[in-house]
Amino acid sequence: MFWNKKNKCPIKKEDQTWVREMLQWIDREMFPLETKETILPTKSYINHDFKGVEQDAEFVLKKIAKIFDTQVDDIELGFYSEEPIELDRGLITKTVDGKGSAGMYSQDDKKFYIDIEVQQLKKPNSLITTIAHELSHYVLIGLNQIYEESEENELLTDLFTIANGFGIFMGNTKFEFSQWQSGDGWGGWQYSIQGYLPQQIIGYAMAEIEINRANSIPDWTKFMKGDFKNDFTKSMNYLIKEKITSR
Repeated sequence: MFWNKKNKCPIKKEDQTWVREMLQWIDREMFPLETKETILPTKSYINHDFKGVEQDAEFVLKKIAKIFDTQVDDIELGFYSEEPIELDRGLITKTVDGKGSAGMYSQDDKKFYIDIEVQQLKKPNSLITTIAHELSHYVLIGLNQIYEESEENELLTDLFTIANGFGIFMGNTKFEFSQWQSGDGWGGWQYSIQGYLPQQIIGYAMAEIEINRANSIPDWTKFMKGDFKNDFTKSMNYLIKEKITSR
């Protein structure tokens, strides 16, 4: 029977400890986690007709800022391109290890800057994820002077984005495949990896937040993609059993 089986955490123990400690810190120092609902990829949350233009990013930035409960008057939104250059016979240049950026955050003595890679304008869900991540940088670094070492800073920023309700967007856009076609008939598939936290940890972090709201799998899992949904469900089942056995 299931109660005789060892209740094993779906992620590494050290990762579980980090997620719990950082979520506790966010809950204690930034905002109560229960005040943020899970944002769904529906019109009821972000009602906009995306056309692949700069105005889409401007709308998303203002909308997400409201969800984050912050102002963006001192943020300058810009755009840049990392689009591969197509060469003869269908050959295409790529960034090292395929790790192109989706967005960037920076600041100086006068202003804060969020820059979006222009290809994100063609992918609404990725655009939303990118802006939520960069706005998290703004809140953590720009407004609260919270700095971590290099990659640790990015991991905390991802977790902060999840805590603000954008976990579904992060998990669904973690791996994206797209097709390209050259003018002379050559073509193929390419993929991109977005964000810093692994998909399994995104799912687990969402479960850590959700378990304090309910003791069952939420119906919004229908908006999660296959493997990501499985990661979240496994994490919820683990935490539900943990909650039961700890009573």
